[in-house]
Amino acid sequence: MQQRYFVQFIFKSLANTSGGLSLVATLIFGFIAWFGITPDKTVSLRIPSLIIIILIFLAWWFYRISWIIYEQSGIKLPSVKQVTIYGENQTAILILEPSPLFSYNSIVAIYCVEDQFERLIGIGSVINVQENGLIQISVIESKSEDANVWKPILENKADKIKYLIVKPYAPANLWRIKNDRN
Repeated sequence: MQQRYFVQFIFKSLANTSGGLSLVATLIFGFIAWFGITPDKTVSLRIPSLIIIILIFLAWWFYRISWIIYEQSGIKLPSVKQVTIYGENQTAILILEPSPLFSYNSIVAIYCVEDQFERLIGIGSVINVQENGLIQISVIESKSEDANVWKPILENKADKIKYLIVKPYAPANLWRIKNDRN
């Protein structure tokens, strides 16, 4: 992962076409506001108009910087590398690529993509984040109505594993929260 400095993002936001044009427009409007509004006619408008123009430019500039940082973050959901069965209970263990989105003991949702739809097939838990960054997910509960959906996945078939998506949260309807107000 390449280390970036905030100054690089500031320069990049000014170096692109829209950043340069907005800087030039701000300077022109600031020049007009400062020298075009004579102090003897409208003293109260000269300085506030310059301040407003500068604040508009700064707001746009910081928006542009945050957009560039967002675009370059590149954080995506990790893909499933391998599936295995472990222990006496025959628990399914999924191995995911390294990702900063997952932490130890967090609840995850496991989906299978079928015809461009993500179908929830299980709920899991992060049981280990290895030294090399790989993430181990233990399947806690199957949520699939089709009993055979897990069979090719547990056989570690690559053509099925490539359609698995693991998200670092569980859907809200799965949380059984009791309302104590009643």
